[in-house]
Amino acid sequence: MAPRLFRGDWAEWDKDRRASEVENLTAVYERHLIEAWRRLGTLVGASTREIEERRADIVRLVQSRFEAVQRSRRARALALAEESGEPLSETQLREIERRAGEPIADQSAAHVILPMLPDALALEIDRYLGATTDLVVRPAAGSTREIVDRVEVIPGLRVVASGERLYPLEVMTVDIDTASLPAPLRSGGLRRVEATGVGVHVIGWTRSNVRDSDIERRGDALAANADLREESLTEGGADRGGYDESGPELIGAAGIEQSMEFRLRGLRGEHVRRADTGETSRTPAKPGGDVTLTIDAMLQARVQAVMDPSLGLAVVQHWNASPEKNNDGTPNPAFRPVGTPLHGAAVVMDVDSGEILAMVSTPGFTRSELSVEGSKVFEPTAEAGGGAFLNRAVGRPYPPGSVAKALMLVGAAERGVYKTGDAIECTGHLFPKEPNAFRCWIFKRTQFSGSPVTHQSQFGHPLSGAEALMVSCNVFFFTIGQRLGIEGVQSVYREFGVGQSWGLGVGGEFSGIVGRPERLGKMQIQDAIQMGIGQGPVAWTPLHAAQAYATIARFGAWVHPKIVIGHPTREVKKLAFPGEAAVEALEGLGYSVRDQRGSGHHIVVNGESEPVFDIPVNRLWLWGKTGTAAGSDTFDPDGPSGPALPETVSGDHSWYVVLAGSAQDRRPRYAISVLMEYAGSGGKVSGPICNQIVHALIAEGYLRLPTGGEP
Repeated sequence: MAPRLFRGDWAEWDKDRRASEVENLTAVYERHLIEAWRRLGTLVGASTREIEERRADIVRLVQSRFEAVQRSRRARALALAEESGEPLSETQLREIERRAGEPIADQSAAHVILPMLPDALALEIDRYLGATTDLVVRPAAGSTREIVDRVEVIPGLRVVASGERLYPLEVMTVDIDTASLPAPLRSGGLRRVEATGVGVHVIGWTRSNVRDSDIERRGDALAANADLREESLTEGGADRGGYDESGPELIGAAGIEQSMEFRLRGLRGEHVRRADTGETSRTPAKPGGDVTLTIDAMLQARVQAVMDPSLGLAVVQHWNASPEKNNDGTPNPAFRPVGTPLHGAAVVMDVDSGEILAMVSTPGFTRSELSVEGSKVFEPTAEAGGGAFLNRAVGRPYPPGSVAKALMLVGAAERGVYKTGDAIECTGHLFPKEPNAFRCWIFKRTQFSGSPVTHQSQFGHPLSGAEALMVSCNVFFFTIGQRLGIEGVQSVYREFGVGQSWGLGVGGEFSGIVGRPERLGKMQIQDAIQMGIGQGPVAWTPLHAAQAYATIARFGAWVHPKIVIGHPTREVKKLAFPGEAAVEALEGLGYSVRDQRGSGHHIVVNGESEPVFDIPVNRLWLWGKTGTAAGSDTFDPDGPSGPALPETVSGDHSWYVVLAGSAQDRRPRYAISVLMEYAGSGGKVSGPICNQIVHALIAEGYLRLPTGGEP
């Protein structure tokens, strides 16, 4: 540098003068570096001492790496030399030392001084990239002329993408009042549960390695979006939002991180210096945009804590265990030993807006677990078939089970095959001469007891639609399926969204199945009968279930579910079922929860009956339905329906879908859908989880309980 600055004078100076000028120059540039570090510290709010300590740590780390490499190089060279058996000369030893002391890459590479800066601050620092200033240098002696050197304001400064994102709410602690748990789990006071991986299935995760598919996807987005092209491309055609394959990049790999990649991704700044004039122009970098979700992080954490096996609800207990064998002695695919963790999904939706407030899938995982033990996340296990990464709320198919009966009731009224208030006989089985096929669940239990029971014998009269929903009468809804026929029953499911994907951007979505794929043969009337109770060739997801019940609560207004605020609002569709049919359906769903005879009213624990919901009816309004997703080798052991859909999950899975509202307005405000895999029939597992989700809605202020003199 000195010869360049002093040019002709340098050749005339003797050795001492040159040494003096080098010492002088060193002091000038060191003062500039000290000022550069001070400036950087001011920008980031760090003291000079903090930055110096960080620099010293990096220097020590690099030096220790260098010394380790140096020792290794020396040892290898000496070992090779010893193999020859000849003594080493002084020249050879010096050569070994020279090679051992060659610099390593870390000694010339850039190192991170200030990690994980906020985007806004990083972009403020980015303004200094390439920025220069005039540094005045005066010779130490013998001359008064000033020499000006153009140098970087902050020499060597680089701002790079970290390849990492912070998720401050990924682990949250939740307190749960054990007084609201089933009797064996009540310990008195609060139980503290750590919810880990909160929202990971929705938000997703990132990676730092650039793939060909990323570059291709970016190109497709630019080709399809004129606004993105105008914002991203320079006059020369370079993409300021493109991927740099030479360094770490923050790339959305799953969930919202992936689907909203090009909104979350910022644009690089650009510095252009004209070679002919020396003039520079600068285009500032642009930070990535924000994406706001409808998910309430605290509610999400509460629901996840409720479904954590450590609390005891999502575990096989002696009171909710499925039998090891079926009544006919065959193995029960839903059987799990006591103590086995149970996994599933839950969705909480605002009825009026369709906004998803919570979407939980278990088992969960943290992003650090994903990076360290990815195989445990992606590989299926005996306990978590499909893998922990799978978002069971939207990505896995389950038969609707008896949850679908409410849809069938309003759908049949819409199509004129059932009139609100009509009664249908329940003799225990659909066909008079076939008592072992298409049976009601209560008849099946008592058929060989000597005094078989039917729902009609319990009520003393044929059942209305509301009564049939209350007790979940299979024969009533077998009859509805039979009346609707193949085309009619399929159309009911389709108008409620089965067969339609949501496009939420949270990852893989299962759109639903209605009807048999061609490879499984043509539909038969037996299929329509089975589909009347949510079995047969039909499958959906917990989000479908929440959306369907919210649609009934809106008296047919079909609002597209939403999880990203700011996404275009889709047109509200109006289903054509009569309003009185919705009233009757809600009446039956209310009875199911409130009436002692209701299938969703209570569970039996240690021989004692406990209400599923422990909040008094006059303080909260609830409507609900249990169901069993019998994804077995046949659609129903009673019906000759042929092979099951290969996509469905074998075993009896537990549904409970609830509509909840405050006692003050007495209308559904929130839809809650819970599906627990291999949890057996009815709501023995899903019901108590639903109860805790209702408590979570109260705790977070969504549902208000009346106080004092309020009705």
